[in-house]
Amino acid sequence: MSGEDTLAFDAHSDFPETTADAAEAKRPEFDRFAMERVILFSDAVYAIIITLLALDVRLPESAAGADLVPLLVATLPKLGSYALTFLVVATLWRVHLRRFRYLLAIDSKLVSGNTLQLMVTGLLPFSTSLLSGHLSPLAVTLYAGNIMAISAIAWLSWSHARRQPELVSALLTATAQREDDRRTFVPILVFGMSIALAWWSPKWAATSWLLLLPGNRFLCWLERRPVVSRIQR
Repeated sequence: MSGEDTLAFDAHSDFPETTADAAEAKRPEFDRFAMERVILFSDAVYAIIITLLALDVRLPESAAGADLVPLLVATLPKLGSYALTFLVVATLWRVHLRRFRYLLAIDSKLVSGNTLQLMVTGLLPFSTSLLSGHLSPLAVTLYAGNIMAISAIAWLSWSHARRQPELVSALLTATAQREDDRRTFVPILVFGMSIALAWWSPKWAATSWLLLLPGNRFLCWLERRPVVSRIQR
């Protein structure tokens, strides 16, 4: 493990600051402690984001005594936006979990990238409220751009980790890396296309997000097709 690159040995990071701290940082327990703190912090942020999304789904304050059915129907856009963003956050959390399973240690760049990703992810309740309250080209653009930024930052951070042999496990195969790239670029492509479509029809732009699942399956099929062809030969 490189002493200059890892968080435990990085002299330019916030810690360690003393010789005693540096000696402590060389212990495997230090790496595990640092990674656990990053994971726990990330999990807490994801949980708070989902909680904030749920808090935005509520009936109008002037709903007392009114017929409940029309009010519930009026909340359907908020419920739909909540369900969509919940699935997005859950997917982001699963990707985060899968990537950290391959990590042996972390460095300051990886911590900074993870923090930046969480900061941008924290804007999802805001962009979701815009989407549910104003299905306009600008609202769709901000929502889609928010998710694209999260995916791009996460991928850049993970790409840095993959280039550092001392940070990732040998269990991270080339196949696993291609699958991770596919899971990253499909959302970027779909949401990017929806931004252009939003200025023609915001409703069709939002509908185009349904392409996420078949898009991922299609790329998976393209990746496996050459392997099947070689087997048949």
